Amino acid sequence: MAFIPANWNIVVLGKWNRAIFTPSRVSQDLFGLSETDPVEVMVPLDVLGPYQIKHEKLVLIPDDERLTIVALECDFETLEKALVISSAAVTGLPKTPLTAAGINVRYTVDADMGRLGKLVQDDSDNDLSDERFEILARSHRRTLKWNDGRLNIWIDQKEDYSFDLLFNFDLSSTDVNALSQWLSPSVQVIEQTVKTLFEKYLQISYSDNNNATTPK
Repeated sequence: MAFIPANWNIVVLGKWNRAIFTPSRVSQDLFGLSETDPVEVMVPLDVLGPYQIKHEKLVLIPDDERLTIVALECDFETLEKALVISSAAVTGLPKTPLTAAGINVRYTVDADMGRLGKLVQDDSDNDLSDERFEILARSHRRTLKWNDGRLNIWIDQKEDYSFDLLFNFDLSSTDVNALSQWLSPSVQVIEQTVKTLFEKYLQISYSDNNNATTPK
């Protein structure tokens, strides 16, 4: 059994102008590169979809309703770099109407570990079973106060009895300074929060997992 990091990203919701995010501007203002340093631009075959700008372990995806920075390697070192870029985008475009920012740390778990199975179960499951209903999926949700925003814990048990875990650090605000501060925490604080939830809440040993920094 193992839990594997998967699909870590940062999302800033707002009314973004995609025309602002030219490869040259993203390269210099956000990635901090020189004029001669190349970035990879990926254009979707579907012309309605957003283009993507890639440099090393990060991909920036500008869309009309959100700006997404994807960490191609799901570890806290890469997440820290994504935080720097997302904060720079927020402060560099202060007139953009913003509404929220989220830091998403996800894991997949191939089987029941710790107390995952117990958390997703409910007493009413027995009533469904008594009526011969087969439960195909279960979920567990908790929202915690974290700093000035929220930490959402989402646990989904899928039909094959594997689990998806999401730790979503979320702040809803229209204040640029507040959102910038939300995206500028010490990444060690986020890492320690996630590890504490694994150890104390999910009762899963984080440090013993060999796949803890392996991207899916």
